[in-house]
Amino acid sequence: MNAPGTLTAADSGLPARARHARLRWPRTLRGKGLLALGAALVYLVAVALHVSQQRAELNRKVGELQVLHRYERALARAEVAVYNAGLEVQEAAFGPIDGGTPVSRSIALAIETATRSLDALEEHETGSVRRVRAVERAFQALRAAPLRANWLELRETLRRIQEDLTIQRDKTAHERESLTERYQQVFRGLTLEMYGLVLAGFVVFGAGVVAFFARLTRDLARLQQRAAEIVRGERLPPLPVERDDELGRLTHAVNRMAEDLDARARQLELEDQRRAHQEKMASLGALAAGVAHEINNPLATIAGIAQQLTALDAPLPAAAADAHGRQLLAETQRVAGVTRQIADLAAPRPADLPWLDLNAMLQPLLHFVRYDRRYRRIEFVEDLAPALPAVRALGDPVELVLMRLLAAIADTAAAGDARGARVGVATRAVGDGVELVLADEGAVPSAAPAARTPDDRAFEVCAAIVEPLGGTLRVERDGARLRRIALVLPAEPPSQAETTR
Repeated sequence: MNAPGTLTAADSGLPARARHARLRWPRTLRGKGLLALGAALVYLVAVALHVSQQRAELNRKVGELQVLHRYERALARAEVAVYNAGLEVQEAAFGPIDGGTPVSRSIALAIETATRSLDALEEHETGSVRRVRAVERAFQALRAAPLRANWLELRETLRRIQEDLTIQRDKTAHERESLTERYQQVFRGLTLEMYGLVLAGFVVFGAGVVAFFARLTRDLARLQQRAAEIVRGERLPPLPVERDDELGRLTHAVNRMAEDLDARARQLELEDQRRAHQEKMASLGALAAGVAHEINNPLATIAGIAQQLTALDAPLPAAAADAHGRQLLAETQRVAGVTRQIADLAAPRPADLPWLDLNAMLQPLLHFVRYDRRYRRIEFVEDLAPALPAVRALGDPVELVLMRLLAAIADTAAAGDARGARVGVATRAVGDGVELVLADEGAVPSAAPAARTPDDRAFEVCAAIVEPLGGTLRVERDGARLRRIALVLPAEPPSQAETTR
């Protein structure tokens, strides 16, 4: 049973597997780095423990080799001592022997040296005591009765001990060689294991680091690409979040930023559409007022003539009838011209029109701008190049831009001295393009720096329309007053224009 107040996996709202995975795996890049460092340290400690165990085995074998080396040296000394004692005894045994002659001092020294050498072997083997006792018994018998048989018995005892020592020394040498070979095998195995463990550690941790940074680089490149797409205004689905560290939270933030910017862009688009609709309605209202004025004047004249004719009691003279007829014809032609211009302006244009006559588009627009009551006092000075190349663009976007630019420069001129306001409208060929210049000729040059105005948003929209067509828009100001607008559109080369015509 759980203690009171204990939070279980079910109470936490997370599956036990996910909760344990979260506990095992850190959620930050720093935590992952510390985890990798801890794993590397644990691996190094494990390798060090394994190497220390192998080194202990090597040290044990080195100790065994040292013991065998001391044993072999002791055997060699004992063998030499026994061999020398045997030579002394053999010379004495085959020489003139007198039963009452005691053993010489040199033989006694040789036997004593041999027994001491054999005593030195006691720490390495147990058979050395037996050899020492055999030599002492034979030597005591010789000293008690220095007869030839005792001499021969002592010589035979020393010979057997010498042969035994030779066999033991050969056996010890073979054991030493075998132990040396095992030591070399262990040393080579330990060396290979160390190289293998180090190489495996480098490979495993290197592969982990490479995989980690490759994924990190891929995710960062994906975020960089999405940031560039957001800057370009592209609307794409949110990025999938595959991490739970800082980079995953940054991906969440980028997705939220993209959603916020998308919502803001839609809001701005709606506001631009509403503003454009309001401006269009205002322009249409002003245009309708100007057109109504232009039509009402001829209609008023026609109505006046009709009233005069109906009020006559006598027949109208021929000259007067001719004058009234001419005046009625002129006024009706004036009304017909206005309606024809409206029809030309409103006529639909094909969307795939490749070449446009900029002068032909400007002239009806200038007529309608003159109809606007706000710009009636402005003098529009036209300087349109007669042999202007065709413009490579679509008609509707260019017409919209021209209307907006004409309204902007006319508003600036009307805001000044309306009685002397002059707006220059000029077109000319420039390189591979056609340039339209709209200038407020009544503006007084000023040294004030250019300031941002509400029209800048409209100019940005116009620039965004002409840039995909290969055009450029340049606006010059004197402080906050608009002074000059230059629009450049790509034109057909002369040779291609002639073949098109």
